[in-house]
Amino acid sequence: MSKKSITIAPLVSGTGIHMYLAAARWRAAVDDAYRQADVSPLQFNVLIAIQALQKHDGSAKQVHIARYAGVDVMTLSKNVRALEDAGLVRRLEDPHDSRARIVELTREGTNRVKQLEKALGKLDKQIFAVSKGIASFEKVLSGVFDQTN
Repeated sequence: MSKKSITIAPLVSGTGIHMYLAAARWRAAVDDAYRQADVSPLQFNVLIAIQALQKHDGSAKQVHIARYAGVDVMTLSKNVRALEDAGLVRRLEDPHDSRARIVELTREGTNRVKQLEKALGKLDKQIFAVSKGIASFEKVLSGVFDQTN
């Protein structure tokens, strides 16, 4: 008996629930990329937050990383510690504020971000290639991001 892929449309209506269901399927497809890179999705979020803040501000304080990544400071601290143990980031004292910590990507951390961006980009091309209106969809997602931030 051959295995056939069966596509069944959800029996619910509403843009939000459809986006949720599509995101869940997308998430299942990308979980393997996270496993291969040996980081969790949250840790990747932290890594890209650090990268963005370093580019924009020159440095990334833990409190700013938490805000950018949308996580509480305790969760961030635990994940930064794990990333530091893995050699992907290093924490330094802030020269302007002895209570604050600056976090920066190591060379391996930068390489890991590039590796995941490449893998996730490849998956995006595979998954979203069928969508002719992807630019419009990306604008909608940006709007959702802006409205919920």
